[in-house]
Amino acid sequence: MTVHGDEITQKKDANRNESVNEEGEKNIKENPELYEQAKIKERQRYQRRKKEEAADQPTGGSQNSYFYSPEDTNIATPSSSRNRSKDNRELEKVKKEMEKLMRKSFKYKTRYYRLKDKHLKEQKEKMRPKSKVERELNGKNVPLEIKKKVLSAEVLKTQLEINFKARGADIPDLDSLASVLKQNYPGITFKVVVEEDIEVLNDVIPLNIKPFKGTMKARQLVWTLKYNIMIHLRRLSCLTYKPPNPCLHYHLGEMLLVPAVNKNHLRYSDIYSDSSNDDTQSPIPYQTEKKIVSEIGDKEVVDFNNVKKPLPVPISLRRNKFRFTNEHFNRFTNGSQALHEWLTRDYKFSEAYLGSEINEELINRKK
Repeated sequence: MTVHGDEITQKKDANRNESVNEEGEKNIKENPELYEQAKIKERQRYQRRKKEEAADQPTGGSQNSYFYSPEDTNIATPSSSRNRSKDNRELEKVKKEMEKLMRKSFKYKTRYYRLKDKHLKEQKEKMRPKSKVERELNGKNVPLEIKKKVLSAEVLKTQLEINFKARGADIPDLDSLASVLKQNYPGITFKVVVEEDIEVLNDVIPLNIKPFKGTMKARQLVWTLKYNIMIHLRRLSCLTYKPPNPCLHYHLGEMLLVPAVNKNHLRYSDIYSDSSNDDTQSPIPYQTEKKIVSEIGDKEVVDFNNVKKPLPVPISLRRNKFRFTNEHFNRFTNGSQALHEWLTRDYKFSEAYLGSEINEELINRKK
């Protein structure tokens, strides 16, 4: 304890000698003897500080150069702060070097993964398990959209089978699936389209009508009585936008439907005068001329059935597609009206056309 107290008193004396006021410094500089004595004292203080620094440094080589024992920390001197600042600078250098090494390692790591991904890209496709549909469609030229739809249907079927088998039930056919969906989702109307319904429409639809491009993507057909000349096709169901406004979410396109014309032309030359005999043959009835005009996109397709002389496309129709001034164009024939009723039912078909003739059973079918 005494040694430690003597060191403290020596430090106080050194600090007291260092605190020289300005007047004393002026006197020392003016007197050469005092100036020499001040130099000697300054050298002594410098040597004393060097000895203290040497005493504060740890011994034992380079292993203990950055670590201090508890005894050294207890007798810390002003010189120890310099050592700590030096150590901090060295630590900063080490941190910067570590950051550089980390950046380099990350760069080489990304290069390695890129090479690895390129190498295993083909292997992943081979290692991925394929479903039954993919195995059957392998090597066949089938569009990608149809593949996706078939795969989604297969996934739905397997998921339903898993869920119902867990409950002890099974789905043997499509009708049972529709009945189960009706029970679980009463707010949605489910209808099963059988092959007979599709065959009826195939018989009605003319072969020379060009189909809508993107029919397989359509999931919703929107038609209203107010805007009855247009059908909107959408990828998914949307209840926000109604005709004539197209859907901004799932819009695919429009199909323009021009109603069929059923004109009854009177042959004035065939009408008998008042002088005609009652026994003669009755006047010739009205000649019915049927004409179906359906427009898909910007092209017009004209089909004539049971017409002796073909009729030209009306000028009002050619000038303006969406405005019909002729009263005959505001009426639908039985065939087109029945087809519109068929399309506005709960069924959802992927194609919509105007037919020239339609089955009587289909016309009288109730909604």
